[in-house]
Amino acid sequence: MEVRAASGEYYSIPENPQYSTQIRALSNDDPANAEKVFNPLVARLIENTAAVKKLAEGKQPTLHGTTGQVVGFDAEGSAVAVEGWSNLNLLDNGYFADPINQRRQTEYTSAGYAIDRWTITGETSTLTLDDDGICFFPSTSSNWVRQYIEDSSALAGRTITMSILVGAGNGTNVRCGCNDGTLHYGGFVSSGIAEVTVSINKNVKELFVFFQCDKTAKSPSIKAAKLELGPVQNLAHKEGGVWVLNDPAPNKALELAKCQRYQENDISYSVLERRSPLGAGRRRRGLHRRPGRISVPTVPQRGRKSASVYDGRDTAVQMGRTGCAAAHGG
Repeated sequence: MEVRAASGEYYSIPENPQYSTQIRALSNDDPANAEKVFNPLVARLIENTAAVKKLAEGKQPTLHGTTGQVVGFDAEGSAVAVEGWSNLNLLDNGYFADPINQRRQTEYTSAGYAIDRWTITGETSTLTLDDDGICFFPSTSSNWVRQYIEDSSALAGRTITMSILVGAGNGTNVRCGCNDGTLHYGGFVSSGIAEVTVSINKNVKELFVFFQCDKTAKSPSIKAAKLELGPVQNLAHKEGGVWVLNDPAPNKALELAKCQRYQENDISYSVLERRSPLGAGRRRRGLHRRPGRISVPTVPQRGRKSASVYDGRDTAVQMGRTGCAAAHGG
């Protein structure tokens, strides 16, 4: 085939021409004299296309990782398994290496509230604080350290995982669990991660999580606890054979704020009770069952000088307008 140039001359084009991948610019209107390399951006594009093709022809080695890891990249750009993001901890005061402890005790020796938001069961059970976390010494193996979840309805029908990080073993095993109307237990561990995954009852009314020992003996140090959505624990992972927490220590000011709860009126109890220990003609003011520790209790007095608040055993705590005569957490 022949084509005519602007000069009027004719040029023959081979039937099977051999084209080069190099793109050149015309120095004049004569295709035979194209000598200048085209736009350098196009040249770079050609180079990158060749590089991509080379990578595509290669094969990425099989990635090996552990539960909770995600795909990331190393310094050379190769895909590698890295630690994944961490879920929100639904517990308050779950960092036991430096917990919120408004009562400032290093040991709690009877059933009831201990460090903020956590209670212990067993009349002679003991919870102690050390440099690494907290240790539990139950009076029986059925005792536990627990925290009530404030808005259990938000977790109804959802899958959650409760986990704790247990320090160096001392001969006592520890497990964690959950109660949504049915008790759910994880397996006992001597150290490392103890966990349990539960699909919460759709009709859950009350929910608490806990950990306990396998015998009447002091537990290893419990470093941290976490409750999170999903079937996988993201509390900690192993590095060089050592368990380390995924997250840095929480903001202590924020944890303190979450632990400083105030009493609220519960209108379901603001009615006259015929057998009220306060006597005929008086009203017994109930309080929401808040799982949090009450740092500075307040009760509306409406002109009265004092009020009595009763617990589940009808034990009165006298309060005046400016405070509480017998401070009580929870």
